[in-house]
Amino acid sequence: MTLFGFVLGFAIFIGAILHETQEATLFVNPHGLLIVFGGSLAAAFAGFHGGELVRSVTSLKFIFRKVSEDPRKYVSMFEGLAQKVSQGGLSAIEEEVSALPEGFAKEGLDLLVNGFKRDEIVDIMDTRLETMALAEQSDSNLFRTMATLAPGFGLVGTLIGLIIMLTKLEDVSKVAPSMATAMTATFYGVILANLIFLPLSVKISRRLDSKLWLYELIKAGVLMLYEKRNPLYVREKLGAYLDPSVRKKISVEAGAAVRASVAARKPAAAKA
Repeated sequence: MTLFGFVLGFAIFIGAILHETQEATLFVNPHGLLIVFGGSLAAAFAGFHGGELVRSVTSLKFIFRKVSEDPRKYVSMFEGLAQKVSQGGLSAIEEEVSALPEGFAKEGLDLLVNGFKRDEIVDIMDTRLETMALAEQSDSNLFRTMATLAPGFGLVGTLIGLIIMLTKLEDVSKVAPSMATAMTATFYGVILANLIFLPLSVKISRRLDSKLWLYELIKAGVLMLYEKRNPLYVREKLGAYLDPSVRKKISVEAGAAVRASVAARKPAAAKA
């Protein structure tokens, strides 16, 4: 949806321009765009470390991907692990944990099966959460800063254009076109700030919120395995993190699975 939003925004502005005038080239000013974008980027270089800038630019490739994993798979996974722990202890899930893909869930479960105490697990997982949150918040702050700076550099571009225009007042026929060209820099500043930089900042912040919510669910699952909670309790507790409609769907699926299991046992019991 991010790409769709950008395309829709530009389509609206281009459509509005073409509706009002056939001379769309009036809005093309490469020098003004260079001043606005280049100035905002230069100011970002002045205010942020090089490593932060590289990471922020690299993070853009994730902006257009699906926001996060399906939390229902973690509810099912922890319920299944709780069932095995209740029957054979933590040693019963070691192989399954080692086969998990790298990520926050595997990191937490590795701490669990390696014998860390509850307080140690909480401390380490919270520290990893804080580190991830600080890094992504820095990315969001970078684009929010550029959104703040872009209109100012747009005004700078306009002032440069007006100064140049004032040197050509002897030719009155060039005054109006020169002023129109100068104003495009302010136009670019407003567009870049409100259609590019600010939405990117908001998108990163929302992705961070989604990740933190999912990771809190995972942390709760790891701690309930440590406490050897009942599998049904694990499902209901983690289900409380989900949207009510999703939670209801999980309950329906779990009920269907139980009924199927009971039905599978009946023929065997009757045969015996």
